[in-house]
Amino acid sequence: MAFNQPTIFQISRAGFFFLLVFVAGLMALSGFLASKVGPDHPFLPLTPYLAYIVLGFGPRKLFTKHHRRGCRAFHQGDPEAAIAHMEASYAFLQRHAWIDRFRFLTMLSVSAMSYRELALLNIAFFQTQLGRKDEATAAYHRVVAEFPGSLVGKQTLKMIETFETPGTA
Repeated sequence: MAFNQPTIFQISRAGFFFLLVFVAGLMALSGFLASKVGPDHPFLPLTPYLAYIVLGFGPRKLFTKHHRRGCRAFHQGDPEAAIAHMEASYAFLQRHAWIDRFRFLTMLSVSAMSYRELALLNIAFFQTQLGRKDEATAAYHRVVAEFPGSLVGKQTLKMIETFETPGTA
C-alpha cells in the first residue's frame, strides 16, 4: 500500500513504524516471561495479548467516549445528538491535542487521519443527512481550513461545487 494514496484506512509512516516496534516488543516480552516463569505456565502465551488489550483498548475507550457515542447516536437515527457528541469529542481532543497527535502511543491507533479530523468530517456528514446544505458546506470548509491535507474534505467540497455549478449535473 502506498502511503500517500487516499484509502479508507490510511496509516502514517510513524504509525507503521510504531506497529512494527510494538509487535517486536510483544514478542520480546513473551520470550522474556517464558524464560522467567517457565514455558509450562498455562496463561503465559496470553500475556502479550492481554497487554495489548489493556494498553490499547482502555485508553481508546476513555479518550474516544464522545466519538463512539456520536456514531452510536447516528446509527440509532438521531443525527442531532450525534453532532453534539462529535462537537464534544472535537472539543476534548482540541484541549488535549497531544492525545490525538500521539494516538499511535496513547490509543494504539495507527490511522493517518486524526480523531479531530474525523469528528469534523462526521459533523459535516451529519449536517448533510439533516438536509442542512449551508451548514454542511461550512463544516467541510472548516475541515479543509484546519486540516489542509484532508483528502476527504477537499474531494467532498469539489463534489459540492460540481453540483452547484449550472449545467454540470
